[in-house]
Amino acid sequence: MPCEATEIALISRILMRCCGAPWVPLLAARISPSLSWADEGQLNAGAPMFHGEVGLTTFRQPGYMGPRVLPGHGPHTYVFEIFALAKRSTLASGMRRDDVLRAPRSNVLGYGELQGCV
Repeated sequence: MPCEATEIALISRILMRCCGAPWVPLLAARISPSLSWADEGQLNAGAPMFHGEVGLTTFRQPGYMGPRVLPGHGPHTYVFEIFALAKRSTLASGMRRDDVLRAPRSNVLGYGELQGCV
């Protein structure tokens, strides 16, 4: 994590061969870069100790939706994208994935991606 970061944004996607667009089970922004660990349920909307904003999932629900593997739909690829931002963003509760991706590139100090298959 770049030490100059003032905020973290996180996108979680699930890619499945059966579906064209990725499922988005989690969007979160305005996360403190000092957060080094999130307990189960901590990134849900309204969770105590979460000081950030959560966006809408694929099913237009705030907070974390998952993991939910659909039986009989083949392998799933889970993708976690993390953005270290130089300045506080205007991202707010109810944001969508496109809102995070539209953030000015000049505000992104660092980016990381982790993928895993189930």
